[in-house]
Amino acid sequence: LTPVSSSLTQPQRRNMKNYISKITSRILLPFFVIMTLVISGAFYTRSFVKADENSIGITVGPSRFTYAVDPGQTITDTIYVSNPNENDLTITPEFQDFVVREGNNIQWVPADVENPYKMTDWIDITNQPITLKPGQESKLNFSIHIPRDATAGGKYAAIFFRARSNGVGTIGSVPRVGALIIITVNGDLKRSGSILGITAPSLMLRGPVNLGISYMNTGTTHYQTKADVSIKNLFWNVINLSSDNKIVYP
Repeated sequence: LTPVSSSLTQPQRRNMKNYISKITSRILLPFFVIMTLVISGAFYTRSFVKADENSIGITVGPSRFTYAVDPGQTITDTIYVSNPNENDLTITPEFQDFVVREGNNIQWVPADVENPYKMTDWIDITNQPITLKPGQESKLNFSIHIPRDATAGGKYAAIFFRARSNGVGTIGSVPRVGALIIITVNGDLKRSGSILGITAPSLMLRGPVNLGISYMNTGTTHYQTKADVSIKNLFWNVINLSSDNKIVYP
């Protein structure tokens, strides 16, 4: 700052000092960032999803199943699928493994590709086509058999329903709608992570402040986490921020 001229009177100097203090206190410089990552077990809500493509729809619920299991354990559960269309609908169940990449993008893994999170070989559900009348709902039971030698950690797959409309003159693609199955196999679990970087503007005259945090799950299973951030400006004024809860996958 340019020194205040000595020709200013004492009240003028005081007013100038107060003015500069007010302006500077609004400039958020992330010189000091204190961040705490809170890690807990994953939590999901149960909900229904509906896909609609070229007037062929499938309704499946719930959209996500989550389990914590022991090696050698067998899980049984139920999934519901219904036909919201005006024509008969034939559906066929199928499975596929997945992994989650950067940005929470799901990448589907072919059945013949090995990965440490594979679990489609453990799922048992009918693979016979099912025909549903308009508005009809079907309840399907499925089982997941956890091998005794299953490694501890997260396992990820989905149950899909591929549909074909039986309506006369109906032409279109074959939509596929499913439910995610997210499992933690108990054992020697590792829940850890690493902050890859923090991005923030070097100078801000006013809010809001856009603060980005890149974080990697370096453990063996998924978990829920959030960031608590404290930012101090040049005058040590503190602003506390908290991110939304996020599920991070290994």
